[in-house]
Amino acid sequence: NKVMQTKDGKFDSYPSALDALAQKLKTREFEPDEYHIVLTPDRYTQSAERALFSGGGALDCEVLTLSRLARRIAPNDKVLSREGGVMLTARAVAAVEDKLEYYGHAAQYNGFARDAYDAMQQLRASGAEPAELYSVLINGETVGATGAKLADLARIREKYIRLKNEFADPSDRLTELVKAIPTSELIKRAHVYAVGYSLDCKTTELNRRVFAALEKHAASFEYCDVLPPTARRGHMTVFSAPDRVTQYKEIAVRIRDHAHRGGKLGDVFVVCPEPRALARILREYGIAFYHDERTPLECTPPLVALDNIYKLKSAADDGR
Repeated sequence: NKVMQTKDGKFDSYPSALDALAQKLKTREFEPDEYHIVLTPDRYTQSAERALFSGGGALDCEVLTLSRLARRIAPNDKVLSREGGVMLTARAVAAVEDKLEYYGHAAQYNGFARDAYDAMQQLRASGAEPAELYSVLINGETVGATGAKLADLARIREKYIRLKNEFADPSDRLTELVKAIPTSELIKRAHVYAVGYSLDCKTTELNRRVFAALEKHAASFEYCDVLPPTARRGHMTVFSAPDRVTQYKEIAVRIRDHAHRGGKLGDVFVVCPEPRALARILREYGIAFYHDERTPLECTPPLVALDNIYKLKSAADDGR
């Protein structure tokens, strides 16, 4: 078990890490009892397959995401889609609406259930539950707006779990994967490679647990680590528009153009007074509202944590 490294300890980019892995796998000798699994995020699967197979295929090698690996060795016929999870969250919100202390009126707005679902998934991927974080705040005698938000999310989460019953959401699926890895015959004979992930604070706690289980139980586990991108000087553009919605649409167009030119959505941050209105417009343009659903809470700067995890607008601007 080892980490593939350059002389500096890491590859300078994802393409260079993928190229090194492709060259390594192309020199392998076919062994009927051995299997090779390349794990990569969904956005990289096509580029990984092109690099490894050059338009062909292989009997002993496959490119998978963590979710696809979970479906392979920990199949669950009752898996919620994202939209299914949002619909269940809406039902949970409606069931506890009269008990919500902070989001009582805001819970009635369209889009609240989607934002609540995203917030719960982010917290869960970080290895935390709203109720656990709320109890920490209470024990530390720190309540305020954040504590009130967590208390409401805990109420919604509790009802959500009851409603989904035996169905699994993305976090449940990875938890099942961790449990299934030690007894999987496929994993025992597989050489597993992970490329395109980050083992720093941007990796979720669940991903870390999956990689640790693979390192322990797979025939071998190699991780292709990549240096963080070099910081570049940014720029600011000032423009005018007749109204705020038009401003947000102009922002959406510029973000989409940035992505089409090869830029990363994770490099874009928008500060605005109406996040709910911006979220609606960004979704219309096919842009994810949450730029990063992987960053664990403990590794997130406080302001970004509030922006990414608790971005559920209060019905009243009372300064809480």
